[in-house]
Amino acid sequence: MGIRLPWGTFKTGAYADDVTVGLSALDAPTFQLTLSEYCLASNSCINIEKCKLLYLSSYTPPPLWLASLQYPIHSASAIITVLGFPLCFTTSGIVDDWWPTYTKMQHIATQLSGRNVSVLGRSLLVNMKLFSTL
Repeated sequence: MGIRLPWGTFKTGAYADDVTVGLSALDAPTFQLTLSEYCLASNSCINIEKCKLLYLSSYTPPPLWLASLQYPIHSASAIITVLGFPLCFTTSGIVDDWWPTYTKMQHIATQLSGRNVSVLGRSLLVNMKLFSTL
């Protein structure tokens, strides 16, 4: 189902060990329980210092159920990094700036083009170094 936003529906985004989850008030208890059970089953833990809650309304203060999740609430006016990409929330949606990412990818591509590796090696490097930037 996901969360309906003015610019689309958001569910979950993940890459490697970075996860972005969209929650409504009804999802919070299930999310906490599932996360606790996962940590117990996998013997892992959540790094609270790297977790942030982003409340998507700039018109009303964050509801009390967000505080019950015990993660810091990120200011809606500040840039947030989602899966390594900086995003800024505005009244018209999320504003992104692709130029720094494009410049970084251009630099990586230039570095990779100078390597003397096989086609397989080059494809592995492109997947690992270049595509992970996206």
